Amino acid sequence: MPRIAPLLFAVCLSCIPDKTLILPTMVERCEGEVPPSLRVASYNVESGSETSLARVREVIGGISADVVALQEVNVDLKKGGEADQVTTLAQPLGYQSIYAATLSRGGIGTYGIALLSRLPVMSVRRIELPDAIGSAEPRVAIDAIVCVGKMPIRII
Repeated sequence: MPRIAPLLFAVCLSCIPDKTLILPTMVERCEGEVPPSLRVASYNVESGSETSLARVREVIGGISADVVALQEVNVDLKKGGEADQVTTLAQPLGYQSIYAATLSRGGIGTYGIALLSRLPVMSVRRIELPDAIGSAEPRVAIDAIVCVGKMPIRII
């Protein structure tokens, strides 16, 4: 058992709460025609551990959502071309992105959630969610107002 304790301690030190919030360019007001529909999707990227980011991007592109909520994404990891998973997924598909980190991984990047939007973004707020008893990582939400034509829509 003594062998496990130092490893657990090292893992805990590498997972430090991080309050980074990366914002897109925002608009002051909503304008234009209101489209007949709004498509919203959610995707748990699982840090790219279960599939490639190319496949995740293909799935997101295939559903043609106006807004996509992403969970378990890494940003600025020091390991190659897909180090910023949010940008790697957003830019080729024409989305702007909002990113809220929850953890800093010991100097090799951050881990958190993101919101991708093809619609103009009017405002963004980070919401700190209460920790569950025994939770291994902090929880957050992104509260954004996007413009669906001239109509502001709140997405959390």
